[in-house]
Amino acid sequence: MSSPLEQRLQITISKIVELLKADPSEFDSDRVQEMPLEEEIIELDSLIEDLDNLVKGLCSAKDEINSVFEDWTELNRKATATERPEFDASFKAFEAKNKPSFYFNEAEKRLTMLRMAKSKLSRKLRLKQLNLRRENAQIEQAPQVAPARQFITK
Repeated sequence: MSSPLEQRLQITISKIVELLKADPSEFDSDRVQEMPLEEEIIELDSLIEDLDNLVKGLCSAKDEINSVFEDWTELNRKATATERPEFDASFKAFEAKNKPSFYFNEAEKRLTMLRMAKSKLSRKLRLKQLNLRRENAQIEQAPQVAPARQFITK
């Protein structure tokens, strides 16, 4: 395999390995409880933002692997008939050693899980926002009672 392509794949694999270290339980919507409603909303919003960043990173890495495979295919197509067996052997050796396909599949699995977690968090966020609006509406509709005057008797 071409050295620049190998380097691109190794960098991308390293990136995927780092991104896969993120603990999925960090994005558990049940983790956000026992705090004021406004704080829950902020926490859920932050978790969704973190999830978005993780999803973008994994998508970018998957796209890079696809791009390298396309570049490799193009190089292989342009190679002469005598060069092709060597190209194929170097690719197979690289694949066996670094397993880019394995990491691509792991990234895909994690993306599926993260997207489901994002959906659950987004749903919970919308419900919390609805509850906050309802609370605020109730406060606004509550009759404004002036504080009772205290009479001092002698």
